[in-house]
Amino acid sequence: LTLSFQQQGNRPDTKAAEAQMKLAIANNKIEVENSKPNLSLDGYYALKGLQAGTRTALDNSFINRGAEASVAVKFSMPVNFYNTNSIMNGANQSINSAKNLYRYRSFSEQKDWQDIVRNFNNLQKNLQISQKIENAQKLKIENERSLLEQGRTTTYQILLFEQEYFRSQIKSLEIARQLLSLNAEAKSYKF
Repeated sequence: LTLSFQQQGNRPDTKAAEAQMKLAIANNKIEVENSKPNLSLDGYYALKGLQAGTRTALDNSFINRGAEASVAVKFSMPVNFYNTNSIMNGANQSINSAKNLYRYRSFSEQKDWQDIVRNFNNLQKNLQISQKIENAQKLKIENERSLLEQGRTTTYQILLFEQEYFRSQIKSLEIARQLLSLNAEAKSYKF
């Protein structure tokens, strides 16, 4: 059993932290724009004609009597500078918090991946050693059974060796279970 893939993407929690960071930056830009003074210039020009017939109304709308125009200048700015400043500080703190959370999640993800790879390699070595011990226990019990047939050992000794052999099989199975569990955890990094 091997890890058949490399870390290819971010875990969902890291992607969520990245999205929160982008949202905080976008909200900060909105707050900055809302706190700036605003100057707008609006205007319109309309041609109007009021007659009973459509044709006559259209003809009269192009005469100066039916023209109407308007121009408006609007200036607005926040008056409470202290409140505006504290809103900006809060938005900046929100950005810093989101960035720090994203950095932490990214670091945590990389460290977890390194731990998975290290533990996986260690468990593979342990499994190989455990299988060698299991084979040695099997040879030992087979040898002891041949000695029992010759009358040179006791049944009690065979039972003890069988227990040791079964314990070594259980240990190999436990290590294999841990390997499979770690492999399943590693798949959460593959997107």
